[in-house]
Amino acid sequence: MSVKRMSSSEAIWLALLKTRQDLARGISFSKFLRIYLVAVVAEGILVPYQYLIRNDLIDALLSLDLHRLLNSAYVPMAIWAIATAIALLCPIYYTVVRMRFVLFHCLVFGERDLEAGWRPYGRETVQMGIVSALSWLVVVACLIVQSLVLAAGGLSVFTLKTDDGKFDPGVFLFMYFSSLLVAFVLGSFVAVIKVILHDFILPHMALEHLSFWRALAACRRNLVAERETFLWYFVLRVTATLILWALLTAIATGLGHIVLGFLSSASAGLDLLLANDLASFPGLKFVSDFVFGLIGVLAGVLLALAFGGPLGVWTRNYSLIFYASRYRQLGDRLPVSQEIFAKTKDKSPQAFKRSG
Repeated sequence: MSVKRMSSSEAIWLALLKTRQDLARGISFSKFLRIYLVAVVAEGILVPYQYLIRNDLIDALLSLDLHRLLNSAYVPMAIWAIATAIALLCPIYYTVVRMRFVLFHCLVFGERDLEAGWRPYGRETVQMGIVSALSWLVVVACLIVQSLVLAAGGLSVFTLKTDDGKFDPGVFLFMYFSSLLVAFVLGSFVAVIKVILHDFILPHMALEHLSFWRALAACRRNLVAERETFLWYFVLRVTATLILWALLTAIATGLGHIVLGFLSSASAGLDLLLANDLASFPGLKFVSDFVFGLIGVLAGVLLALAFGGPLGVWTRNYSLIFYASRYRQLGDRLPVSQEIFAKTKDKSPQAFKRSG
């Protein structure tokens, strides 16, 4: 029996419904934070806004003289901190890649236990991490080549002149538009590689425990069979994510300014209220500024999770719903409620499955 395949445009709305279904389940506040944290880390969703309040301690930290600091006795400590950060890059990168498998496991199997999604994918995480790192090395190499070309082009802008000794605007415009073209090509390359790795190859590796190359061959068959459909999916996947990200970022930024502005005013008001006590006990001033600064950071993190988490969950649901009708093992396992099935023309749970 032939089964309806989900189009990329249909999957957008159904992914919103499934995201609402996933987030509406009764869960504790701690699990809420953990799931949203996994979604933000796995999908690389950053909702930017101010994280720091304004008080004397924060102002002092932000106004550090780095040149003086580097010439002080803190140089060995700074070197140690930099070396430690570099040493932590590998385990942090491994954790980020593994979080993608954890998020996939939680959404596909309906798990709320993150540990259950962490255990089964050690070998797959290593393979996916190596391939992702190699793809980023290719991007970095392309950026280096582009920088060298731009440096040579910038030099030519100032050296090549017209017959009357003026700067040639044609050279400048050529370099400007060619730079935009190269940046667009590199950005598209990064987006396509990310989508192929996370949306199409990862499900085969997670569900069937295939090696990367076998998973690539499996998803390649689907890509070749429906080139135009997958092309539209790439376009909608990127544009819809950017639109939702811009909307949520605008809302989160506004709320962030309100919350952090209130905390800054409260910190300044407390300083005025306790001016005599703070003068008598300088340590009390440090404690007050530190507590308000910590509250500001925690408020910023909570806002980032509250707005970035649902976007990360929706992004992964969109890929799951679209690919589930083209990959039987995924369609058989993906839990989607009858409310969502009713939104499809097929009006059947079989709409997400592919007949054998």
